[in-house]
Amino acid sequence: APPARKVDAAEFHSVLESGAAGVVLVDVRNVYERRVGRFEAPGVRDADLQLRQFSDLPRALDDGALDSAKTILMYCTGG
Repeated sequence: APPARKVDAAEFHSVLESGAAGVVLVDVRNVYERRVGRFEAPGVRDADLQLRQFSDLPRALDDGALDSAKTILMYCTGG
């Protein structure tokens, strides 16, 4: 898989709106913040990692929650 890179809001939106089956959306905010609101797009799978805190992320990834062959869009509160 190619290395991760930062994308600007316009590119994030463009990939999200493409609705490609090969796109997975990863919200790394905690459960409370997810309840407040999140991104959604037809055809894009939400990984829904159910993180209680950011430090839970490595465990979730070790559990095989994400397919590295997919395009992964990650977002959080802090950018």
